[in-house]
Amino acid sequence: MKSAMSVSPERTIRKFNPGTFQSDEEVIEQFVVRERELAIAMEVLRGNIGSPSCQHLLIVAPRGRGKTMLLARAAAEIRTNDELSGRLLPVRFMEESHEIFCMADFWLETLFHLAREVESRNTDLAQELRKTHGDLTRQWRGDHLEERAQAAVLDAADRLKRQLVLMVENLQAMNDAVDSRFGWKLRAALQTEPQIMLLATATARFRDLDDVEQPFFELFRCISLDPLDTEASRTLWQMVSGDKVGERAIRPLENLTGGDPRLMVIMAQFTRQRSLRTLLEHLVSVVDDHTEYFRAHLEGLAKTERRVYLAVVDLWQSSTAGEIAARARMDIRNTSSLLGRLVDRGVIKVEGTGKARRYVGVQRLYSIYYKIRHERESAVVNRVIDFMIAFYSTAELVDVLAVPVESTVANVANAVVLIRQGIHYLDNAWPDGAIGAFGQAEAQVRHLRSGEARQVAAAAIIHKQSAYLQLGDPKSASELFHQVVKRLDGGDGDDAENLVAMALNNRGNAQMMMGSHEHAVHTFEQIMERCSHGQSLDSRRAVARALLGKGRALIGLGRTGGALDACNELAKKHGDLKEKNGVSLVWRSLWIKATVQLRERRADLSESVLRGLYGAFDPANHDMLRDMIAGVIQLVTHGMAERAVIDILMMEQEKADALAPLVAALRQRQGDAVRAPAEVCAVAEDICKEIESGEESGYLVNHWTV
Repeated sequence: MKSAMSVSPERTIRKFNPGTFQSDEEVIEQFVVRERELAIAMEVLRGNIGSPSCQHLLIVAPRGRGKTMLLARAAAEIRTNDELSGRLLPVRFMEESHEIFCMADFWLETLFHLAREVESRNTDLAQELRKTHGDLTRQWRGDHLEERAQAAVLDAADRLKRQLVLMVENLQAMNDAVDSRFGWKLRAALQTEPQIMLLATATARFRDLDDVEQPFFELFRCISLDPLDTEASRTLWQMVSGDKVGERAIRPLENLTGGDPRLMVIMAQFTRQRSLRTLLEHLVSVVDDHTEYFRAHLEGLAKTERRVYLAVVDLWQSSTAGEIAARARMDIRNTSSLLGRLVDRGVIKVEGTGKARRYVGVQRLYSIYYKIRHERESAVVNRVIDFMIAFYSTAELVDVLAVPVESTVANVANAVVLIRQGIHYLDNAWPDGAIGAFGQAEAQVRHLRSGEARQVAAAAIIHKQSAYLQLGDPKSASELFHQVVKRLDGGDGDDAENLVAMALNNRGNAQMMMGSHEHAVHTFEQIMERCSHGQSLDSRRAVARALLGKGRALIGLGRTGGALDACNELAKKHGDLKEKNGVSLVWRSLWIKATVQLRERRADLSESVLRGLYGAFDPANHDMLRDMIAGVIQLVTHGMAERAVIDILMMEQEKADALAPLVAALRQRQGDAVRAPAEVCAVAEDICKEIESGEESGYLVNHWTV
């Protein structure tokens, strides 16, 4: 099954040269972000039509931000829009114009690309322009080559009765390669020839643009391409992968790529038919698969520039020129000069001013690439990725199917596939899609009466409950419980009983979300009554989870003594019990005890419990990592002193490193100056938002939903 925006396998999505060997229709279809910037550019170009003096445009952004795609989309708009196509003609240069060294070269290059552009509509003129280009190229020793080439271009524009929109990439690189008179000659042509307008790109706002003595001063209207925000990242991701994702699921990729469209496309193309969680788990392999791309970026720098750049990415955080010089083992003056050149190239950026100036790489994944090439440091990257998986995961996804994936009954097999798809949507934080998939799964087997079909239907409804909880609709989740019981009516055995227990557990969580804690206590007690005589491990786990739920519900009622009794009963009867992921259920109950002590204003005892939790914490266990993050956030929102929490988390350096974004968030909230990689700071910012949103935040509620 495909989502509404599924990508066909034949579709070509270009990471590096958008528009090359693609139709205008393909470019328009794939241009799903930067609509505002496109509108600005087209408004300026429309204003130039018939004007005696044109406004010229410069798109400024580092590599990978979508400059080439924006040019391709602008060209497609001109060609396909009836209003524009009769007045303007786009002339796109190559991405790298290596053959331009003087103004004559520029006009010859214009002539060459103009011939290519008119080929489809005027074959005779295209052939004539090619002949003119060839004749002029062979006469390069002759006089007035520049004037003759320019005249040929202007004559073609007059014959076509169109103004030419010259689309030139990497203007700053061209400006560095040409002779000293080029800039002034280009300025003169652009200001005196209304048939010519320039839509150029640059990887950074180079210095000549702001120097009154330079030819490009105040010549352009500049449009900057900022990193993609969360919503734009989701839109681009959906277009490339064909998969809808929720805001929370896309945040790790937004953090890792820095909102860079090209890197986002690389990641999205890998994850087709996979969840974002899977992508994160295999991120190191994805980066490794694109070694040539990252290596080419480094090899494009001069030797001394590369040395400074590698020092910047190796430090993996905003750093002073002195720190970079020390890491590069170079003189500070040479380092500062090279940093300026790298800023002009658009590969690093400056933060702050004066003595507070710091430098950091523009494209975040280059630091990760460099780190994983040095195996001794790859663990640092893995820790950050593991934390993101734990923090941004919306809930512990439990497979409640009690039947084999492959079934001999077609409808049952189809329902299982739909359930798997729904789980995939939940993993990508898209509960709306999950609810639809689970509803279709239940409909597939609704009319069947076999035990297998009824269990699959119940499993679909239970997952649908989880989706409603993730969506923040506890009322709908609670009401679905009766449908589960109806589907399993007459069924017996531990499998059916455990499915009912899961449905009840979801109902109890839903009741707590609605503030009906008394009803939640009763619901969890029902689970204990139904499963207490079961002999299977799943039955015991159901009872233990119910005790955890009851404890949390009793805290909501202010009955802290009862909550402690529930924890003690769990420890006494199920002290040896662990979840399938290896997490001790008694260890989980200690979070309830820590919260109780806070409620009873026993901060010292609560902190002591947290120390015990932290001592038993295994950062290599992803589920314990998720519990630790959610638990600390919960304790802080309940009032535990953040400075005390920081001190506890810093007791063991290895564990503190695994929780780096959490520690950074708490320190930031305490007013500490925190220096860390941009990825860590971005996650820390989201953690701060969770804390500020209070204890009823979606992350905490959904985390404890099983």
